[in-house]
Amino acid sequence: MRAMISHARQFEPRVPKEVSAYIVDEYIRMRQESLIHGATFGFTSARTLLAILRLSQALARLRCAHEVSREDIVEARRLMSLSKASVLDTKNEDDELRKRDDPISTVYHIIREHSQKTGLPAVHVADILPKVLSRGRTREDLDHCIDEYEKLDVWFVDSARTIIRFIAADDE
Repeated sequence: MRAMISHARQFEPRVPKEVSAYIVDEYIRMRQESLIHGATFGFTSARTLLAILRLSQALARLRCAHEVSREDIVEARRLMSLSKASVLDTKNEDDELRKRDDPISTVYHIIREHSQKTGLPAVHVADILPKVLSRGRTREDLDHCIDEYEKLDVWFVDSARTIIRFIAADDE
């Protein structure tokens, strides 16, 4: 274990420009979310951004990489979200918080929001997965959500399970 830690410390991962742009977009979205939800705890600040950068660099070190990848940023954001959620859960046990934190509902809202932003009735699962992971959810949460809403005839999923197409009310 010590040898691995010593080896990982030799790496000083840098953040490439394309990943920098992604970090800025994620930070802006985090700020907007905290304003929309009226966050009284865990305000998103420059320190939050710095924490995500440091976490992502640590994750890159674990991979013995010289550059931070987009996946490192997604994982760092997921860890930050889970950390904030765990504090909120212990401080505030009301039903409204649990409803808002329901994994299937959270993933559904991410998919619906993406569809509305793009203006397209179909969503690629590959476009949604990073958003789901960055908000503290898992691939399993995404799969459960896809299955649940497919059974409810909210959307149709292709046989390869890569495209989600919303079923409009006039399609019936």
